[in-house]
Amino acid sequence: MRLKLRPNIQAFLLIEATLTVLLVAVGLTVISQAVASNLKALSRIQEINLLLRLAESMLNELETVVQHGHPVSQCTGTFDHPNNSYQWTLSSGPIRLQAGATPLDDVRSVTLTISRINASAPAVRLNTIWPSEWIAE
Repeated sequence: MRLKLRPNIQAFLLIEATLTVLLVAVGLTVISQAVASNLKALSRIQEINLLLRLAESMLNELETVVQHGHPVSQCTGTFDHPNNSYQWTLSSGPIRLQAGATPLDDVRSVTLTISRINASAPAVRLNTIWPSEWIAE
């Protein structure tokens, strides 16, 4: 026995099916955009984590060099493979104090900057204080 539906019920089922497909399509679009956004954020976090590890490693290496009696001046360089697309820059200057404070001549402010070569990607800057004899003038 075959069930016969009235035409207005058939039209209602068609509209209902169309709305369901549309709702699923919109939902999948929103979900895919959220996943893409999360993947982009994860990639950025991984890049910053790598920059921090490189900065810590380079700062330790530079501190070892200066502790062995080889003062450094403002310098720049690149990393070895597989991080050869990153560069570092070391700069130093006087420590900025509040107005009227006695200047500190025996220490200097040192900034190590790590960034990707030729890119507007994030950069990491580490600031520390070194004894003045570690800095070549």
